Amino acid sequence: MADDNVADLPLHKELQSINAKDGPFTEAEKKRIDVLNKILDAEPDLRKTLVALDARQKKEIEDIVQKQRREPSPAFGQQYADLEKRHDKERDRYITDHQKAQSMREEMRETEKRESLDRGIDPDEPKLTR
Repeated sequence: MADDNVADLPLHKELQSINAKDGPFTEAEKKRIDVLNKILDAEPDLRKTLVALDARQKKEIEDIVQKQRREPSPAFGQQYADLEKRHDKERDRYITDHQKAQSMREEMRETEKRESLDRGIDPDEPKLTR
């Protein structure tokens, strides 16, 4: 599978499945659609990270649901809500960190280019090899 072929990702199929539903979406479905769109719309490097993050987060949710089935607790709803909030913050942090890194990388390239031009070297000119 190519990194940039979104249609091959299981998350894309999940999104299609939700969108194919008859009737209005539940709040959980709306939230999942938003999450899936964030992941699928990301550039390939970030998408790969977000897909792995989503898989880990799904596992954490499955674990808490299994625990609730084994040991019913009135605190389950709050634990679930807290976990979802943590997951949202974590996903947003990954996206923000990626964007900041890209911005820093671009700034460094521009600085390097400016410094090269100041030294009389054109960074866009092909380098001579022997």
